[in-house]
Amino acid sequence: MEPRYDVFFDEKVQLGDTPSATFFPDAQYAGLELHLPIRPSRNETDTGDVQLRLETSLIETWEDWQKHTVNINGQLVGYIGDPNDRQGGSETFILTIGKQTFDAIAGGYHTLSIICGSAKPGLIDDFELKKIAVAGANIKLGWG
Repeated sequence: MEPRYDVFFDEKVQLGDTPSATFFPDAQYAGLELHLPIRPSRNETDTGDVQLRLETSLIETWEDWQKHTVNINGQLVGYIGDPNDRQGGSETFILTIGKQTFDAIAGGYHTLSIICGSAKPGLIDDFELKKIAVAGANIKLGWG
């Protein structure tokens, strides 16, 4: 059975070192890092690992390049990188956060960070983040 994902971030943001309205016309430019304030929690029925689903486009890290990192409070959650070494298109990444790791942060105020692994100046390592969703838990954007 496919997990049910709840979207908590639904903005178009360009990450990278070269702002481009041509390649990312609807995106806000964030630079090399995006830091999102989050409030993770569990429902009584949430008992296992948690999955984050990140929807992106134009990731071009190539197989042997440094991948882009996803962290919570500086702790690595996973990497996002070009899955097929082909230019263009949309990508979806599923990152798993172990139960014990997630339970340690549930109920607090934390920061989800996406850091662009910039290889060199130019658009080759820039990408667009479109959505972030969660399954197996709740994540609310903001600390308020």
